[in-house]
Amino acid sequence: MKKSIFIIILLCLNFRLYSCICTTIPFESEYINSDVIVLGVITTMNEDNYELEIIESYKGSEYRKLTGKITNSCSIFPSVGEKWLIYAELRDDSTIFSTSCGSSRSFTSFFSALGYDRQPYPENMTEEQYELNNNIIYGIELQELYFEVNTLRFRKLTN
Repeated sequence: MKKSIFIIILLCLNFRLYSCICTTIPFESEYINSDVIVLGVITTMNEDNYELEIIESYKGSEYRKLTGKITNSCSIFPSVGEKWLIYAELRDDSTIFSTSCGSSRSFTSFFSALGYDRQPYPENMTEEQYELNNNIIYGIELQELYFEVNTLRFRKLTN
């Protein structure tokens, strides 16, 4: 019995080791600390890395393609065909690393980086109300993402 309890506790501790604990990173800090900021489409993906075809560069060299590393649970996990805005660290082997705790996000499954906080929906919400609410939130988040891209374009032109 003691052995079973020990194994359960050990398993619970191991799950914690693989989780990613994030804190909010302000836009200015994210911009300053990123070696590379690009907009691109994911062309290939496997368990260790992804290939990104660059549409537009906002910081760093003008790349046509980049390889991103997936190293731990804090890495981003893109899907083939998705368009991403990526803030990344450039590694010595010319690959990039982008954390899911930062501002990198997909144009199809993103979150609000400017502080719009989703609240839980009331239990009595109808499916139509739920869908409408999701569409409104998606619209707000998409506008924020486009605003951020335009801000990055402006910064690139003025630096």
